[in-house]
Amino acid sequence: MALEYAFNYSLVTSTIVNGSGSVPLGQPLPSSYYGYNPKLSPYTFNLTLAKQYLTESGVSLPVTLTFAYINSIVFESEEGLMFASTLQSLGITLQVVNTPWSTYTADVANATSSPDMVAVTQSGAYPDGDALLYSMWHTPTVYTWSQDPTHYSNATVDQLLNEERSSTNQTLRAQLMQQAQSIIESNAPAIFAFGQGEQTPYNKNLQGVTLNLPLFSYRAYLWTWSQTST
Repeated sequence: MALEYAFNYSLVTSTIVNGSGSVPLGQPLPSSYYGYNPKLSPYTFNLTLAKQYLTESGVSLPVTLTFAYINSIVFESEEGLMFASTLQSLGITLQVVNTPWSTYTADVANATSSPDMVAVTQSGAYPDGDALLYSMWHTPTVYTWSQDPTHYSNATVDQLLNEERSSTNQTLRAQLMQQAQSIIESNAPAIFAFGQGEQTPYNKNLQGVTLNLPLFSYRAYLWTWSQTST
């Protein structure tokens, strides 16, 4: 948990991603997804606690870790550099590595070649927790950038996620996903940096706006422009 407390969440959301509706998550799902657990609180930036957990972990310092980001995504680079600056005070050197997409995907597929940390930006094709939880946190048969890139594996989490996706009881599904997130959050396999809100400008002349391609970070809209507003 030391790294979770060493990450400056508010600096990232207010500066690196320039606000943009972003908030710290503290769990795998954003609040807009079905199955979100409102009882979980996000980690906060606290170097005192970071040092405490680091001492309790028994890790020999100083230590060097790698942080890989995709070379075309600027804010991931800035996140890594910010984190590296903070970790220096804890005796941790973080090497921020500019990584081509082909190298990134090949490295995370194998536990022996995977960097110590990887920056992953992910969204579901639909706002149900299963769209993110199963792909990112259920033990897969093949590891990829979008299938458990942290190589996290927990038999109880696997069982909970198998049960939720086989049930038609929506209340039960939400409870199972919330239980799974509680376990994942307590294991701290990742830093859930922020959930980014979508900001869409509107004008009274812009009519018939419908979301046509709700996939990943890309959005395609259908719309018409009227010369006279109604």
